[in-house]
Amino acid sequence: MVEGGYADVMLAHDAPLAPFEVAPVAHIRAHNEWGWTDRALAYARVGAERMHQAFLGVAPRLFVHGHYHVVGEATFSLPDREYDTSIWSLNCDGVGGNMRYLDLTILER
Repeated sequence: MVEGGYADVMLAHDAPLAPFEVAPVAHIRAHNEWGWTDRALAYARVGAERMHQAFLGVAPRLFVHGHYHVVGEATFSLPDREYDTSIWSLNCDGVGGNMRYLDLTILER
């Protein structure tokens, strides 16, 4: 359970689940191209479900994650929020798309 709270920016390793996935993450989760075992997938699912609940509880304006080592970006409307949330998916270290510049003035209400 997630107890209240709010943050404009949320940084995490894992990503929220559908329908709040950037396209490359959704593709990886749907196709298991890396050949993860069923046990590994089940373990990863538990972590993703926890992250998803935290994401919904915090409802940030910007959510940034790595984990899947793909570049992606999408904007979503969260339930009961009057603003949109952007999600950035970052690539792994040493590869293009592993960093972003954040101008905090874009988060002004």
